[in-house]
Amino acid sequence: MDVSTTAAVVILDGRNDSRNLLSAAYESLNQCQLMAFGRAWHKVTVFNGWVYGKEYVLHRIFEAIAPEEIIPFLYQQDGDNAVFFVNDHVNAIRKLCRNLKVYHGSGFFLLQIQLCYPMGTKICMRSILGNVISKNMYNASEKSLQLQNFHKDKELEQWMYCPLHLRRIVYEVECILFNLHHLSSLREINLSKNNLTSVRIFSYLIQIAHNLRVIDLSDNMIPDLSSFYHIRGLQLHELILDGNPLCGLFSKESKYIEEVRALFPTIVKLDGITLPREGFPVGWQNYLCNPDGEPFVEQFITYYFKMYDGWSGSRTRLNLAGTYTKGALFSLSAADVPRNVGLAVAFQPAGRLNKYFSESRNLLKISDYIKTHKSLIHGREQIVKFISDLPLTQHDRKSISVDLTKFDATQAVMTVRGIFRELGSLENSLCSFSRVFVLSRSGNNFFITNDMLFITNATGQQAEVSLKSLPPLPASPSNDLSYLDGKNCEIRQNMVEELAKITEMNLRWSRKCLVETEWDFQEALKNFMDCYEKETIPPHVFKS
Repeated sequence: MDVSTTAAVVILDGRNDSRNLLSAAYESLNQCQLMAFGRAWHKVTVFNGWVYGKEYVLHRIFEAIAPEEIIPFLYQQDGDNAVFFVNDHVNAIRKLCRNLKVYHGSGFFLLQIQLCYPMGTKICMRSILGNVISKNMYNASEKSLQLQNFHKDKELEQWMYCPLHLRRIVYEVECILFNLHHLSSLREINLSKNNLTSVRIFSYLIQIAHNLRVIDLSDNMIPDLSSFYHIRGLQLHELILDGNPLCGLFSKESKYIEEVRALFPTIVKLDGITLPREGFPVGWQNYLCNPDGEPFVEQFITYYFKMYDGWSGSRTRLNLAGTYTKGALFSLSAADVPRNVGLAVAFQPAGRLNKYFSESRNLLKISDYIKTHKSLIHGREQIVKFISDLPLTQHDRKSISVDLTKFDATQAVMTVRGIFRELGSLENSLCSFSRVFVLSRSGNNFFITNDMLFITNATGQQAEVSLKSLPPLPASPSNDLSYLDGKNCEIRQNMVEELAKITEMNLRWSRKCLVETEWDFQEALKNFMDCYEKETIPPHVFKS
């Protein structure tokens, strides 16, 4: 560390290593300068810091001085270096002066600090903030305050880096709103995308913002609901928390709603969803008539769509033969979303749903009585052959919702809804689906007896949400698809392997068991269980 003095400016330079020079720096200042130190401006140079970007460099400095804070002004480039100015942060500057070295992932930044730098520009932070908030962020007619991504405002960026999670910035915003008499009439505030980890700093709202009804805190870093106790006096009608880590703490929506309601009893809307009145069942995302059915639903959905999706879907869908009964029924229906219902419909390539219309069993559209029977697919092998010929897909797992309307010792009925993307097309071809599964129990397992699939085009809103959660469209493999011939043989081979997996019998005996039941998977499994309970299966049948 090197210390030099130029007129009234003391320069601390981290490029030269020396120790115990902070006190020397202070000794070189006269008494008047020391008294004015807290109010003085200081110039900070981050050597070779410009290439790393402003937010990266400043966040590393924030970490180095925590829990102290600084507000950097006029961040700018000086060759390869980054330069900014600070004032009124005595303890934070002292921390930086002690080392003049800020560590980051691949090494460290060296700093040069010019204490009591003679600024030629007059800067009043409160005046700048007040002007921007009044002009760009406050809507008087709607009584709303849009503070989302606060530090990204273009006018503010020209002057300072002021993330809203800094205590000083929160205080300045509070003072500005109070002086402008906005807080008492404020009805809505948007605090999304500000990297907030707590809402405790907004506890002042309870005392002043008596009319506040809507708070948007989405896409922040709030870990749990504990800090919300500091604002629980607000009479909120709507709260948006989507995109915070706290949302991952709740496996059930009902528990999430219950805990939010305990904090804000007047809440009507949560994360954009209108809540049912207290005492009514929550029909959001998933409905389970019987909580005991939750493990079954999770296992079934995960396995079924894992086999159904992907570039190898024409092959892996054959593995689903073991999930259907021998006499199972399948039907497909398709329809366009009506253009006159006010929905924003996503762009549809011409004739995209035609591949489904040709096989559709929409009884309102079919006038040919014979076709209603032909379009009803009967039998396990015919079903898996049919679905293997449908377009390859990739389902958006986050969009999937399940209504389990029946679950008992003999039967299960569930409706699965969501969005899927077709693979193999140049654009993102998104479709909406609703699928009803009727399953019957045999032994310890459920098997599909009826499968009704309905497909339509996705709306614009559905497409916008799903495109955010779906991964990039995977490239098409250049595999030879000749394996699609002779599906019956492959279906049966997959049934053999599936039975061997479940029972742990070897492949030869698994095939023998299926042949004896005329390839009825359900009956073969039942016969195995009967023989196993009677202990009539010889040991050599099982895999070694």
